[in-house]
Formats: sequence, structure tokens, C-alpha cells
Amino acid sequence: ATAQMPVKLRYAIADLTRWGKRYGAPFAFAPGAPTSAARINKGTFFAIEKGQARDYVDKAYHATFGSGGAFDSDEVLSGVAREMGWSVEEFLAFVSSEKAGQLYAASNTEAHARGVFGVPIMMVGDEMWWGNDRLDFLEEYLAAHPTR
Repeated sequence: ATAQMPVKLRYAIADLTRWGKRYGAPFAFAPGAPTSAARINKGTFFAIEKGQARDYVDKAYHATFGSGGAFDSDEVLSGVAREMGWSVEEFLAFVSSEKAGQLYAASNTEAHARGVFGVPIMMVGDEMWWGNDRLDFLEEYLAAHPTR
């Protein structure tokens, strides 16, 4: 993992900071390594059930990568829940639940079956683009296939 390789981590932070500036997206490296099973990730399924996934992902990003909040912090999770207008207690119970873990595991299994191997990956049908530097290719594809 990048977080376990100091040379790669130093480069990744510099690179992510550059891309953040390019896109006008704040970036602050959060304390601790983001684990794939972080509760902030599992919260996405709570948001999906409420029809608020996009807003949740935006707020979760800003609370972690955007401002340096810890990925599994009750304080960060509670703050995002409040911003979303949710019950903090209900949200914290969900992200720590077996159901959230099962949904997260099933989503990962499905993603791996489709060939997902890293982030960011964008998929349209069976077409895949990996990396934010491939957004131009994705835009070209979407322009050439407007019904997708």
C-alpha cells in the first residue's frame, strides 16, 4: 500500500496536491491510512438507501481528503451525518453494522468481477478508464456515444 512506502507516499501526496489544484478540489492528507473497509466508505450504502449518494460522497471527501479528517473518526462521521440531515446515532449504528459490511463486501466482489483494480476507475458498460488523467478519453467516448 502507498501509505506503507514512505517514498511513494511522499510522491503521492505531492501529486494529489497538484491534481487538486488543477481541479479546484481541496486536498489535505488525512491522518492514518484510508482502509478499504473504513466506515466512511460503508456510509455510502446508507446514502444510497436515502437517494443521496452523490451528496454524501462530496461531503465525505471534503471531510477527509478535502480537510484532513480521519476516515474512521466518530467526529468526522457524525459531522457528515449532520451535514446530510441524518440522525447521527442511526448513521453511526449503520456504518458499524454487519449489514454495512455485507453491502461493502458484495460491492467489492462485483467491482472485482467487472475488472476494477484501483481508483479512480470510470466505467461505461464494459469500457473502462483508470486514472483522473483519462477523463479526456472518457469525455470523448461519451460525446461519441451520447445514448450511453
